Amino acid sequence: MADMSIFNEDEFTLTSLTTLANETPPIPGQIGATLDFEEDSITTTSIKVEREGATLALVEPTPRGGPGEVIDHDKRGMRTFDATHLQRDESVKAEEVQNVRASGSATEAMQLQDLVDSKMRRHYRDFDLTDEWMKVGVISGKIVSGKGHTILDIYGEFGLAVPAPIELDLSNEATKVRLFADELRTDMEDDLVAPSYESVVAFCGNGFFRDLVDFKEVRETYLNTAAAFELRGILPDVVNYGGVTWVRHKTGSKARAAAGGNLIADDEARVCFKGVPGLYITRFAPADYWDTVNRPGLPRYMNEAESQRTEKAAFFEVQTNPIHLCTQPATLRRLKLKAA
Repeated sequence: MADMSIFNEDEFTLTSLTTLANETPPIPGQIGATLDFEEDSITTTSIKVEREGATLALVEPTPRGGPGEVIDHDKRGMRTFDATHLQRDESVKAEEVQNVRASGSATEAMQLQDLVDSKMRRHYRDFDLTDEWMKVGVISGKIVSGKGHTILDIYGEFGLAVPAPIELDLSNEATKVRLFADELRTDMEDDLVAPSYESVVAFCGNGFFRDLVDFKEVRETYLNTAAAFELRGILPDVVNYGGVTWVRHKTGSKARAAAGGNLIADDEARVCFKGVPGLYITRFAPADYWDTVNRPGLPRYMNEAESQRTEKAAFFEVQTNPIHLCTQPATLRRLKLKAA
């Protein structure tokens, strides 16, 4: 096997390793796959969001060839949002490299690159989980780390008080769920600055979703529709009722263990709009390397730290620098089951 100089080959440059990292695309979680997070690159480590007054107006017709309509602009406030730096470090030891054997037409460097990539895949999965965790934070109005440190207080940045949860009493058969859902939608519409939207989605904890689907009014309504088969078998994961798409937020046991519990509380639901351009955004900032300064950011970077090499190991890192944001946090709602 070649000595440590093998890491000087083209396969281990920042460009090659980063290309390799991005060939394994992120797997979006349920929220990331459902909502329309508009992704783009930025050349800086922060973005500025201009907050306009919450008004919309129709444009009045004017004579052709004449002056156009003039309006008073809303007062605006500029806010800066910084990218979150997420990095994992990894090493490849000489004893691991010793067991790499070239096969077929693959070069030793390519085989070693595969070894590095296989070790990094564990970190990719953790990045995917973190991405979903952060997007739960987006629709909750506050992004926190796994250890509870505030990454971004979206409500606070927009000067909004954290709204109290809206209670839904499913222990009382007299509760009108359809009416509750309709009032929820129209109340959210009052805070939306957009001409239209596609739908309202409620991501539910397991207990909330189970009680909703099993509630008498909901069951009896569904049993009289073509969708009745959903309630006769196992519980469905999505129910459209009262103009709201109710979705059970599914999280595997390992993800729950990593997050210290369900990403959405068992007795809660997070409600938001879907299909509003620019409502949810993701921006990727460049990595903290000389070669990436002021260049458009990529979803992931991988690099080998040449200066840290020893006679026994080479050291690698993979990183991402995202900004996830809801640009109209006043539209978000939190539901909670009322205690029986």
